[in-house]
Amino acid sequence: MTRKAKCALVLIFLLAGVSLLTARDRNDRTRLARRAEPATEAADPYENRTVLAEGYVVQVDLAVLYGMEVNPLGQAPHSVSVANLLEYLKTGDKANVLVGAKAVALHRSGQGTTKKTETRYYTKKRFINTPQGKQEALDHVSYENGETLDVMPAILSADTIRLNYNFDYSGPRKTGQQSDVPLDIVSWSWDGDVSLKVGQPRIVGATQDEKTAIFFVLTAHILE
Repeated sequence: MTRKAKCALVLIFLLAGVSLLTARDRNDRTRLARRAEPATEAADPYENRTVLAEGYVVQVDLAVLYGMEVNPLGQAPHSVSVANLLEYLKTGDKANVLVGAKAVALHRSGQGTTKKTETRYYTKKRFINTPQGKQEALDHVSYENGETLDVMPAILSADTIRLNYNFDYSGPRKTGQQSDVPLDIVSWSWDGDVSLKVGQPRIVGATQDEKTAIFFVLTAHILE
């Protein structure tokens, strides 16, 4: 092999080596650039969907619970269920829905609030002395009645909603009290974070005194 041929062969090998190194460097830089790129987030299938939440306060006489062999202390297997509450409401004045509230909010986009306040009156009888003797007089006494429901929903799937909620109520303990009897005003508040099956009510709060049990029931729906 002549000297020129040897030099040409060496030059070819050098050029091939440089090209290989350049290609490797270019591939390395491409891989690093791809690693540095932020991962593309999958589109949220429930973006801009709206959730309707409903809350209800149900009052049940303890005598009704005992009569249906339900343990008011919550001991399984006879603890209170939503199905029990629906049966209790058929018993008449021994169980009733004291109040209900609805609130609407966008999926993962903020808070929905419903607030209602009413001023109600009951009639109070008293007797006053007049020249004609004692006479009956009527006073109309006012009281505040209302409820607030705050919700923040997140749709987890087509049949499950995660709901952060806060519910406050202030009003009479019982409905249908005599108009001339001072009302027993009570206040209840429940808050938390719960997973709900779409359209299926769930008991999420409760309280009890010596005569009645109070249950707070939540349900949620995905609106079209």
